[in-house]
Amino acid sequence: IVPAGCGCEIEPQTTEYDYVPAPTVTSVSTGTVADLPGNAASLASEFGGAPSNIVTVTGTGLDPLTLDYGYFGVPGNEEGMYYPVEESGTSIVLDAPAVAGFGGASIEPVSFPIGVTTLGGTSPASANAAIAYSGVPEVDTVTNTSNAHTLDGSYGSVDTGGAPLAVDGSGFLQAVGPIEFPDLESPYSLGTQYTYSVNSDTNVTAKSVSQNPAVVNVEVCTTSGCSFNEQPSSLLILYPPGTPSVTSVSPSSGSPLGGTAVDIGGKNLGCVVSVSFGAKVASTFSATQAILDCGQTGLVTATSPAGIPAEKAKVIVATAESLLSGSTPTSTASFTYTGKAGSPAITTPGSVTATVKKHFSFTLMATGSGKITWKEKGVLPHGVTFKPSTGGVATLSGTPAGGTGGAYYPTFTATDPEGSLAQPFTLVVRQKPSITTASTWTITAGAPARDLVSASGFPTPQVSLSGALPAGMTAASEPNGTLVISGTPRPSSVGTHKVTILASNSLGTASKAVKIVVKS
Repeated sequence: IVPAGCGCEIEPQTTEYDYVPAPTVTSVSTGTVADLPGNAASLASEFGGAPSNIVTVTGTGLDPLTLDYGYFGVPGNEEGMYYPVEESGTSIVLDAPAVAGFGGASIEPVSFPIGVTTLGGTSPASANAAIAYSGVPEVDTVTNTSNAHTLDGSYGSVDTGGAPLAVDGSGFLQAVGPIEFPDLESPYSLGTQYTYSVNSDTNVTAKSVSQNPAVVNVEVCTTSGCSFNEQPSSLLILYPPGTPSVTSVSPSSGSPLGGTAVDIGGKNLGCVVSVSFGAKVASTFSATQAILDCGQTGLVTATSPAGIPAEKAKVIVATAESLLSGSTPTSTASFTYTGKAGSPAITTPGSVTATVKKHFSFTLMATGSGKITWKEKGVLPHGVTFKPSTGGVATLSGTPAGGTGGAYYPTFTATDPEGSLAQPFTLVVRQKPSITTASTWTITAGAPARDLVSASGFPTPQVSLSGALPAGMTAASEPNGTLVISGTPRPSSVGTHKVTILASNSLGTASKAVKIVVKS
């Protein structure tokens, strides 16, 4: 729009010769990397598209009537071109492009040279003639500086907030916006801390905020995005305050072999970490499920470990609070193992895993009030034997023969002068897959055909097919280690088709080449 009465031209005139000044770029609205952290909010996003990627380039000789194009990169070796959104003689407004590579954004900020070419020439390279892009920071460690306790490599704090945190990593000078504390498991806990101090490019200090109990990722953000690291050292455990206290156990007694499902009641039992029956730790336990990560605070379920007959074991629940704050859990409830005092107690696990054609040895042990004898009842795989010996010890060992893969359930009984104890046992024999099928299958075009390919192994292998079947035929994997190939081959499929049958389990993959011959 030409102001009235200014005598301005809106285009070059054919009756005159215009002298055009050589262009220069003196600054970019993002500032430079050297200006950080003061210009952190002005940096462009490496992923593009954000409102912050609208940047202004200032300089001279930027008349829209003489501007040819803008360029990214080093003059003479430009990596890209741009066309302005707005322009005047002394400024250009443009949408900064995305520059993140295939692997994602950088960690530290980066600069990308920018310039213009006009009828008067090309602007020279300059330290100020560059768009500064923010990277995405990386958080390596999060430390509660008021508490030295950790759990599984992570620090923690009460969910009421206020814990002093030291966040270490890289790329922090470009931080903008709040530090976020999102829950890794559910959407029900998200903390946002707007007050923090950027002490250096590698250190930020802040305080935790009040939010629901959770294991949270500590995220430092820039205009390009927020850090994300699921390593334990970069996580923070937020737990409800209160020392765990057990007041009831139901049922209050069970077999010395263990395996009794027990409900444990009390207070402050959320975020359960372990459950102990005397000196033994339960192998399975969980807080009663609730909407929050820690579950209900008044009820825990556990499976009793093996114990000594007639033993009265106090039940203790340890939580994230007790481990991270150093408080001592309390209990007024016990679990009593049934049986007569002095009768045998089997102290070894009730299962073992072996592999076909590989030797193994497993020792069963029991304690009691006198001489202990052992007996075995049930089927064992060929090549495996049970041998009782003295001192309450027995051995299950051998080399499982080929083809014996599967699960076996013998029972071992330990007896002393005070009584007997029978332990149901599980022996798992693993076996690599093998495929049972003919190498050639001949079928007729236009006639229905069906073939069942079987594979052996344990765990039961998944059978699949690689290659193209004749037109009209399909393959379906069954959960019992078989593959069903069926259908009616079309006349156009007459000929030989080569496919590969694959059978896979945790021990590996077997393959077999098969020819399917379609006759006319």
